[in-house]
Amino acid sequence: AGAGGVRGLLAFDFVAKLEPAEANAILRLAAIGIGFAGVIGFRSRNQAIPPQAYRFGLWALPGGIAGALLAVRLPQIVYEIALLTTVTWLGIELIRSRRGQVPKPIENRFLQFLPFMGVGAYMGFLQVGTGLVAMAALARTHSTDLVQVNAAKMAIVMLASVAAVTTLALESAIVWTPAIWLAVGCGAGSFLASRFAVK
Repeated sequence: AGAGGVRGLLAFDFVAKLEPAEANAILRLAAIGIGFAGVIGFRSRNQAIPPQAYRFGLWALPGGIAGALLAVRLPQIVYEIALLTTVTWLGIELIRSRRGQVPKPIENRFLQFLPFMGVGAYMGFLQVGTGLVAMAALARTHSTDLVQVNAAKMAIVMLASVAAVTTLALESAIVWTPAIWLAVGCGAGSFLASRFAVK
């Protein structure tokens, strides 16, 4: 989780010669493919997506819209600083996860939904590392079991990315041809990975 988005941005920058803002927008359609195919893959192995995950995903919708609007309207320097900060954070989180640190759960039922508004806003604005952000939120609100967290994450990513893609499409910010190809490839990988994740 996390590295895929970074590699996608680098590929669009150095290979496709797209502007960072264009590459950033393209990743949202891939997230729909990842989430949708992941849900199908987990269900095909009888790993249920908990109903609570869809409720969390609904809370991510307004954040996804707001984040996408920020992505197209804020200066490019803000995006670049956010991206650098995120890549640094991803590295720190990967190190922490290898040390086996268990996050403190959020027990208040109302407060449990607030992190997912942040997940949606993050998805809409930056997208890189959304999987890790969603998993961190789920570890505090849903479960620490990796398979269960990954299954629930798919529903949240799917719903948040639909909101972000709709907003970016209305803003004419998506280059559709590479976005569709990336979504197909990511969807295929997500389907296979979700099936292999369930023993």
